[in-house]
Formats: sequence, structure tokens, C-alpha cells
Amino acid sequence: MRYKDHILRAMNTDVEHLNLEENMLMNRTRCLILISLLVGMFAQAQTSSIKGIVTDVKTIPVEYANVILYDAADSTKIVKAATTDVKGRFELSKIPHGSYRLYASCVGYVGTHIRIHNIQEHIKDLPIVLEEQTVALDETTVTAQRVVMEFDRQIIYPGKQEKETAIDGDRSCRQTAITWNSGR
Repeated sequence: MRYKDHILRAMNTDVEHLNLEENMLMNRTRCLILISLLVGMFAQAQTSSIKGIVTDVKTIPVEYANVILYDAADSTKIVKAATTDVKGRFELSKIPHGSYRLYASCVGYVGTHIRIHNIQEHIKDLPIVLEEQTVALDETTVTAQRVVMEFDRQIIYPGKQEKETAIDGDRSCRQTAITWNSGR
């Protein structure tokens, strides 16, 4: 083998070695991108949503009802909350998987609790029915006494003649009111 052939063979080996490193780097990058996408999809799949409608016993939608999702283990921890629209619909989204207690209430209605055990998927069209609440109030008596009002001041606004004879003209008279104290 000649010297020239050795140099060419060494150069080809270096080029092949560089191509191999570039291919490994590209494969590594592709793997990282694929793993990132899979992790993102898996993380997104870890949440659920609840959609529903709140009605009264006559199936009339209840507007502006409060729908609150509590953690089943800790009833003081609010996870999500929503207010119904004019058609009684609500949506709670991005709910982590788990067990919850849903509470719906509105002024004039008895609140209701719904237990949701181990939510794993999206819940659509959850019906919630609220019963009307009638409240009997005690009798109320309103009494009043006539209040005698005595004036200690009198406010006089300028009339047409005062406005016409004012030094500064009409504008200053409208802004000025004369206060008279009766001396008490």
C-alpha cells in the first residue's frame, strides 16, 4: 500500500466516524423529542373534566348556581368551582384523578351533595337537581315617630334678577350660593 492510500483510508475512516457520531446525536435528539411528547400526552391524560346541568324539580335550568368540587379526603379543600350559565350548564376542567365531593347550591334552593369516587375519565351531562327552599320569616313590626326638623341654616340661590346684575355674569352666580346662619 502506498502512502497516499493510507492517508485516503485514514480520512475515510475519520469521515465514517464523524457520520456515525452525527447519526447517534440525531437518534438521541429524536428519542428525547419522542419521550417529551409521550410524557406531555401522559400528563395531559391524567386529568378529567365534569360537565353538567343544574335544574330544579320541574326541570327548569337554575341560573347562576354555585358548583364546588371538594377533595373527598379534606372537605375544606376546594379543588375547582364554577357558576352555571343562564341555561344551567357548568364545566369543571383539568381535574386530577381521584375521589371528590361535588356540592351545588343556589339562593332559594336546598344545596345538594354528590360523591364522585375515583374519577378516571370525563363526565358529560351530569344532572343535578335542586329542590326549592321556602323560608318562613317571623312577623316584623315597623314603628316610627315623627321627627321635628329645625333649620339652623338657610341656603339662598340667586334668582333671575341677581343673575342679570352680577358683576361676573351668569356663570359665577350659578356656582355661588349664599349661606345664612340664624345665629343659633
